[in-house]
Amino acid sequence: MTLLAQLSLAVVLLAFLFPPLQQDSPPQASMQHLLQRLSQCDFLSSGAGLSFAVSTLVRLDTLFAVVGGGHMPIPGANNINGSGVLIACKRLNQLRISPDLGTVHVGPGNRWVDVYRYLAPYNRSAVGGRVGHVGVPGYLLGGGVSFFGNEYGWASANVASFTVSSPAVLANGSIVTATPTNEYSDLFWALRGGGNSFALVTDFGLRTVPSGKVYVGTTTFDASVSGTQFLDKVYEYGLRAADDPKAAVIPLVEFSSGSTTPSYSAYLFYNGENAAPEPLEPFLSLPQTSRTFSYRTMYDWSLETDTELLLLTGFRQRFWVLPVGLNRTALQIIHDTYIDSVRQFSSSGIYLTALAVMPVPRTFFTASQKAPGGGDPKASTPHKSPTSGSKKASATRGH
Repeated sequence: MTLLAQLSLAVVLLAFLFPPLQQDSPPQASMQHLLQRLSQCDFLSSGAGLSFAVSTLVRLDTLFAVVGGGHMPIPGANNINGSGVLIACKRLNQLRISPDLGTVHVGPGNRWVDVYRYLAPYNRSAVGGRVGHVGVPGYLLGGGVSFFGNEYGWASANVASFTVSSPAVLANGSIVTATPTNEYSDLFWALRGGGNSFALVTDFGLRTVPSGKVYVGTTTFDASVSGTQFLDKVYEYGLRAADDPKAAVIPLVEFSSGSTTPSYSAYLFYNGENAAPEPLEPFLSLPQTSRTFSYRTMYDWSLETDTELLLLTGFRQRFWVLPVGLNRTALQIIHDTYIDSVRQFSSSGIYLTALAVMPVPRTFFTASQKAPGGGDPKASTPHKSPTSGSKKASATRGH
């Protein structure tokens, strides 16, 4: 069977899941509607519907991909480029909290801003994305680094179940419930960082945290702050980060088109009502030009950062990650290499680049190993901490 025939048959079999066209729609509109459905299948909030779709596409040997929150901006990261069927989960956006407020059930069509908005009236939060525009499913299935991570571990270590009312969908289309203690505990283990290769999750049961408000915000440092001074503070924080796991930072070095020198800033976080926590003192002591570090909900913080990130819409984006042990010399080499590389960029376009140097203390890994279900699937080694994860991002727009 040809690819076109497979896609056509798949769309016909799945057509009942979509709202019908108006009866007075012209034939040309009907064909355009069908062709549009060939590249994107958007299901209603039904685990059974997704189960039927997966089993049908597998039976027809048809290529397909699944998109959850859909925030990843890299081309090809969350679609199938017209060579198959794209299943969009945006209508699987259920949010439901348990009577004891200890668990929130989240559909894969949500982004973290939706979760934080939902939890704010309950004076709760979740171990989730550090900025609200990040999608829920890819983040959790990849492990998930959170501001709460130094205290609670990987975001995936705080998943109570990958099912309940809308279960995970296996490749054969069967519907199961995966928890740390039932017959699908191996699937639960695999989903805690194993990506989307094992199942399509249509409901995440997440343990909430009793942190309705936190101190969080950005700090931009004065132009007088040098790279050496900035890295000294990053290193100093890394050495003391394990002393208070309620603190977290994302130190940023930014260098963009039109600039002759880099700028330095940091996202600062503290899970408590303390405007000057000791672990963050290295950054709070540097000369600053602006600061939004304040006591608020994660939802309010998401509104601040998401507005800024919308400015990157339409840019070509890339990310690179390099984990290294916390070493002052290594930090300097990474910083200088980044600066030298950006200086070689062509001046024929607009580009934005950033180097995020994120210290990860041993408390992050020990907290992950205490998760229900036993241990950490990522096999992290706390005794080798602290580490520093360097993430370089770029966004370009050519003329």
